[in-house]
Amino acid sequence: MGTATSWMAVEGATLEQLATHLPRGPAWEAAILPGGWALAMARMQRDGLVAESDLLARLSRGRRVVVCDEESHVMYAASAEWRDGRERWAVIHASETAADHLVTRPIPIARPRWWLLREGWVRGGGAIGTREVPGKD
Repeated sequence: MGTATSWMAVEGATLEQLATHLPRGPAWEAAILPGGWALAMARMQRDGLVAESDLLARLSRGRRVVVCDEESHVMYAASAEWRDGRERWAVIHASETAADHLVTRPIPIARPRWWLLREGWVRGGGAIGTREVPGKD
């Protein structure tokens, strides 16, 4: 058992504009965030929002849209940004494919470099310290 959630943030949209584009089916929760972004969340359906290229192309005309899907019980996560009707970037991890599976668009990463974030290094706006994980490159 786990979570399966999709969310999208749409720059400069009203909740009414967002509602006309949301896929039918799940109950969506929505809010306007500081800075003028509309945020909507729902239970992930089918392949998630990142796979909804027609919807994201329409919704992103003249604005930015950021979407994210996660299914914790299968360790799946995907995020993307769309602007002016085009996908600008996407990152997808599906552990069912492989433990180190990672798809990046538009530029594929041939051999991802894995980094371990050290806990407790972020204090008072400081930088996050990292070190490469041995044997994972």
